[in-house]
Amino acid sequence: MASIGPVIKEWYDYLNQGKMMGMKCQDCGSMEFPPVPVCDHCGSMHMEWAEIDPHGEVFAINANSTGIHPYTNEVSLSGYLRFKDGNIFIGRIDNYGVEQQDELIERIAKEGPLKAELVVGPLDEHFKYPWIHIL
Repeated sequence: MASIGPVIKEWYDYLNQGKMMGMKCQDCGSMEFPPVPVCDHCGSMHMEWAEIDPHGEVFAINANSTGIHPYTNEVSLSGYLRFKDGNIFIGRIDNYGVEQQDELIERIAKEGPLKAELVVGPLDEHFKYPWIHIL
C-alpha cells in the first residue's frame, strides 16, 4: 500500500513559501486542489506534488458571517472559483468586502463568471492560505 504522508502540513509549508501546489494523479492526470492523497477521479494513491495554474473564473459568491474559525471572526466575502480543468475551490475574496456583495452579484449576472486567480495571503501570523483575487 502507498504511504500517505502529512499532506496538509506540506501544503501549508508550500503556501508559506508562496507556492500554490496541488497533487497530480500519476495514473489519470487529474489535479487535486486542495491536495488530497487519493485521486477523487480514479481512486489512485499515486499522487505527486505539482504546481497549479491559479487562474479561473468566479461564478458565485456569498457572505461568510462566521469568519474563518479559529483564525478570525471577521465577516468576509467568499467566492466559488472554477479552474480551467473544471475543479472548484471555495475561498475568501481578498479584494472585495461584504458591502460589495450586491455589486459583484450584478456583475456576474451581466457579464457572466468573473476572471480571477488565487494568490497566497496571510491566514494569521503563522500561516498563509490561498485567497481569491478577482481581476
